[in-house]
Amino acid sequence: MITWQPSLLGHAQPSVDPLLVGITRVSLAENAWIDTLRGWVSGHDTLFERLWRTTDWQSSRRVMYDREIDVPRLFGKIGEDGPGDPILERIRDALSSHYQRPFGAPYMALYRDGRDSVAWHRDRELSLDDSLTALVSVGEPRGFQIRPVGGRICNKFKVGWGDLVVLGGATQAGFEHCIPKVASAGPRIVIMYRWTALPPRGQGTCQLEDVLDTGGEVCRAVVGEGDQPIPDEHRTWPTVNDRGQRGANVVGT
Repeated sequence: MITWQPSLLGHAQPSVDPLLVGITRVSLAENAWIDTLRGWVSGHDTLFERLWRTTDWQSSRRVMYDREIDVPRLFGKIGEDGPGDPILERIRDALSSHYQRPFGAPYMALYRDGRDSVAWHRDRELSLDDSLTALVSVGEPRGFQIRPVGGRICNKFKVGWGDLVVLGGATQAGFEHCIPKVASAGPRIVIMYRWTALPPRGQGTCQLEDVLDTGGEVCRAVVGEGDQPIPDEHRTWPTVNDRGQRGANVVGT
């Protein structure tokens, strides 16, 4: 059972500033950076409630070290698992306009409490040299950590309550990110938008629809727990197992 304690200031109708005024950038390395905009989504509590209650959240399992385990978070695809909210399309339009790149349709992950997490990983099937991953967080703030691949943490902060974080450029090439487990936390929903220069079938550009709908041809190794590569026979999206759960290879940050 999820326990939800709303904030004091997030009860308006959901809206965003289409110009992203106040967004700030931290450079991680040459052509690798993070943009942040605190509280970009006004009415974030209202949006959380709508998405939480109207989405048929899906569990998933994945293979790691020759055994199948539960992925410690739930997932939702707009249109398939729930109606979403009109603000989600306005968010995509604002991101596409600001970065001058066509972001794909959003996908969501629900962190129910402090036990839900995602381990150190990179979204490897995005172009490592040129991609954008935009994360909009509503609900309880959770720690977000970044480090050079295999190195020490170089940046950490909390995300929630309508915050926007964008990982850009070559960040996926040289850096990993995670949401660590904590002793206690309220629920958080992250709404993910992606653009990548990597073509899904040898030409064009790749959006999130391509990542989710090519049967693993594009998004084969989005790694979560323990950064363990997924064998080819398990790299499919979407699949449904005999318990009605989505297949193991899913996206979530």
